[in-house]
Amino acid sequence: MFGFTIEFNGVTDYLKNKSLFKFTYIDRTGEKEFTSEEINIFQYTPKLFVYRSIIKYYDTDYMTLDYGKKGSKVKWVVSGPVKIVQKDDHFISAEGIRGYAVLKLKGLIPNGEDIRVYAAAMGHTYSTIIKYVERLPHVMLYPKYENYCRVSNSSLILKDKER
Repeated sequence: MFGFTIEFNGVTDYLKNKSLFKFTYIDRTGEKEFTSEEINIFQYTPKLFVYRSIIKYYDTDYMTLDYGKKGSKVKWVVSGPVKIVQKDDHFISAEGIRGYAVLKLKGLIPNGEDIRVYAAAMGHTYSTIIKYVERLPHVMLYPKYENYCRVSNSSLILKDKER
C-alpha cells in the first residue's frame, strides 16, 4: 500500500466551513473512486473593536479588525471630519495564525456630521458610527467686571468692546 500527502495552500471562499474531496485512482483491478469524509475548515471570523464611541477635535483614536487571516485584504471606507493617520490594507501577523488590521483616525474641524467607518474583509462587512464632540471653550462671565470675560481653558482675558 502506498501513502500520499495532498497539500493545499489557501482557501478562496472564507464563508465555506466544510469540504469534501473526491479522488479517482487506478488500482490493479481498474479505476476506483475515493470520497473523503467531511473536513471542517478553520473559520476566520474577524471582529471590529472600536475603542471609543466619541472623538473630539484633534484627538486621535483607533480601531482594530481582529481575528482575521494574516495577509488577507482589508478595505476601510471612512467619511466625516476626520483624517486617516494609519490604515492597514492587509491583516498583519499576530500570535499563531491570527492577524489584525488597524485604522487610526484624527479628528479635524467639525462640520456637524458624525464619522462613519466601514470595513470589509474575508466575506464579512462591518460598520460603526463615531460621534463627533466639538470641544469649545467655556466662557464664564464675572458679575463684578461687566466689561471682561475669562475663557476657562486658558489664561486669556478678553475685554468686551464698548458699544
